[in-house]
Amino acid sequence: MLGRRSLDAEVVTCDLEIEITLAGIRANNRMGENYDAPQRRPLIKHFTPRAYTTASCIRVPTVQAAQYEIKSSIIQMLPSFYGLANEEPYKHLDEFIETCSTFKIQNLSVDALKLILFPFSLKDRAKQWVHSLDSIIITT
Repeated sequence: MLGRRSLDAEVVTCDLEIEITLAGIRANNRMGENYDAPQRRPLIKHFTPRAYTTASCIRVPTVQAAQYEIKSSIIQMLPSFYGLANEEPYKHLDEFIETCSTFKIQNLSVDALKLILFPFSLKDRAKQWVHSLDSIIITT
């Protein structure tokens, strides 16, 4: 008697625990060569915020003031330099020095004030340039 099944066809067995088999296949795929398992850390490390600091390329000299405050209005007064081809960097420096000379913070030298405020005057490409510099190369 001829049935519907071919004589040369492979017989596939029925997997009654398909979910367990699938989980095993997925685990094997994850453990392949391209899989980097996350490092095990204590649970508290997942909930403790990480401090993120970058080394600045500007070294501010030590100041006598234990605490000082730079108002946002001072930062808004600073001229902006974007690093565009049509901008003149020396003109920006002249305007920056002129603006910095209009105010004084107690127990903070003029040079220290300029070094603190200078990154706030840079925008876009100019700020990217400053962040790309090596650590502590601007001292005056």
